[in-house]
Amino acid sequence: MVERVQRTSAQVTSSVTDLSQISIVPERAFFACVTATKGELNTPYLCETPEVVESVLGKPNKNHIGLIAAYKVISEGIPGYLVRVASENLASAKAEVPGSEGPDPVVEFYIKQKGSDGNEYSLSISETEVGSEEFTISLSRAGLVLETITVSNDESADNFVLDLDHEVFGVNLVGSDYSSLASGDYEMQGGDDGVEGITAEDYIGVSFDGNLTGAHVFLRKDIKGNFFGSFGYTDKAFYSAMKDIADRRKDLTCIFDPPLGLTKSKVIDWLEGTGSYEDTMQLYGIGWNCEIYWDWLRDTYGGENVILPPSAYVILNSMKSFDLNGPWFPVAGSSRGVVKASGVVTKIPEVVDRNDLVTHSINPIYDTGYQGIQIYGNETLNTEYSDLSAAHIARTLTYIRSTIDEYTESKKFELNDMILWSEWVDHVQDRVLAPIKDRRGLQWYRATMGASITSPQELAQRRVRGRVELQFTPDAEVFILDYVVHSSAGEMEE
Repeated sequence: MVERVQRTSAQVTSSVTDLSQISIVPERAFFACVTATKGELNTPYLCETPEVVESVLGKPNKNHIGLIAAYKVISEGIPGYLVRVASENLASAKAEVPGSEGPDPVVEFYIKQKGSDGNEYSLSISETEVGSEEFTISLSRAGLVLETITVSNDESADNFVLDLDHEVFGVNLVGSDYSSLASGDYEMQGGDDGVEGITAEDYIGVSFDGNLTGAHVFLRKDIKGNFFGSFGYTDKAFYSAMKDIADRRKDLTCIFDPPLGLTKSKVIDWLEGTGSYEDTMQLYGIGWNCEIYWDWLRDTYGGENVILPPSAYVILNSMKSFDLNGPWFPVAGSSRGVVKASGVVTKIPEVVDRNDLVTHSINPIYDTGYQGIQIYGNETLNTEYSDLSAAHIARTLTYIRSTIDEYTESKKFELNDMILWSEWVDHVQDRVLAPIKDRRGLQWYRATMGASITSPQELAQRRVRGRVELQFTPDAEVFILDYVVHSSAGEMEE
């Protein structure tokens, strides 16, 4: 018997390999912890439009100043990761429904997402027909019917009401036994946003055995950020946690707000832990990746007057400047520091007042009059007066450090030899530092890696040292001009 070989007739075969995946993680974004009327706790929501904010966290109101501030920044096209926080008072909106035979409640319907947004819902229960075990539940919001569901009083039915699985609301048995429900209209009530009684611990959260809550959610490596703003929550313990998270991530600049209502002298005392604030921690010297601005600003939202924290406006201007210029241009003055608000809570009357604030590393927001409201400082909370006291230099260092560290991570487990060292130096100098120097952010730089700065013992231990030397470009803040008037009768040399 002849063995036949399987053959293929003339044809064309083709396949498609999809390498066009589009990253949904933005290259630049801000982080904020906020209270809200709905949304899951401890979940980083990427919000790139106001519509997304309202969809996942509810429409902001005056009980949630931080959310209003974040909403205004996002409305300008700046993406942000928002994490909802709340106190133990957070509660779902509920409606108790009695049985058809008596006034005592049999079941409790509740809105799954806890918060006051749930108070907008109502339920209407009615029989499908007299004597039937089936009845309908109509879910309404603000008087508009969203959905009608048919369920049953029969415990053996597939659509028994206590087995209801719905994305918006749930049901619990609260009576001793189930009985047919009374028809009627029932308002959802008692939803609480968990604002009252909220503490710094609620904002800070925990990082324990992989469980991240509160601000610690921002330790996740799958989200990227540039700024971490306080957005009006001013507890110093929270600021210390923000600083710790920024240090661990290496890519964030923290923007702090002082409490609302402080005078110039009080805000200095508050920052430095002196006077009536001597029992609180000193923020001056907390680090070069932290900045503070004063004062709060008057603005409008939804046709109403509001007072919003400066961190929102600083982050908005900074992110826009980052996109247009890079992080190495100061965000201050008439070029990049003009703030779109209706007023500043505290007017700064004299230049000497601005000097006092800057001397204490507080960046004033100043109403210049016809040139508008401007960010008028460029200081960090650095321990010593150095180049890293300038905000634009500190931000540039943060950018360089995080970019180089991310690239260096990709070189782990490569062969530790001169080829690796040369590749690293070339990438750091040509791909990271040279473009910054070309755009005026650096005056000089040098990258080194390998045996010249690494001992033989370290090389044997699978270690290699790299060094990045930088000379930044300072900003011009003080101009000293001499005007010399010569006699019109004299002769001048050309």
